[in-house]
Amino acid sequence: CRRVSLLHISATSAQATTTTPATATSTPLKDPKTAIVIGGGLAGLSAATKLYSSGVPFLLLEASDGVGGRVRTDSVDGFLLDRGFQIFITAYPEAQKLLDYSSLNLKKFYSGAKVYFDGKFHTVADPVRHFWDAVGTLANPIGTIVDKLLIGLTRIRVLQKSDEEIFYSCEVPIVDLLRTS
Repeated sequence: CRRVSLLHISATSAQATTTTPATATSTPLKDPKTAIVIGGGLAGLSAATKLYSSGVPFLLLEASDGVGGRVRTDSVDGFLLDRGFQIFITAYPEAQKLLDYSSLNLKKFYSGAKVYFDGKFHTVADPVRHFWDAVGTLANPIGTIVDKLLIGLTRIRVLQKSDEEIFYSCEVPIVDLLRTS
């Protein structure tokens, strides 16, 4: 039997009770209409928020020692340690509906990367956001000039589409997309 933490939030009160560790069968559901949310990552927390707003009782099951999924920070001996993926893309329509960005104290990251190759770091920049840095990217040894131009053309093509066109179009492997640029 898999061990999980149980976080039970009543739809009528904002109180949460946690039982750690526990089995999924250790806490009987008193209301047969209770929804079960599996996973306390961003998707699970989003579902729980919608259920709570609708007055639907739910039980949130989380396998780790806390909620947040891959987007969370632990405090260990005075140090803040990020777990997993720590970049949040503010353009996601669902996130815009659900979250109050102004209260989150979000910080921007540079749109690009430093790639260590052949004994030194090379900048790979987003040509749309950092044009002059991207000009320098053309000269570095990360990828060929043709690869970089194809990626730039693909980026420009994607920017010309609406979110709906992107989300509802057929998935295409990036290699195929680059070949058609």
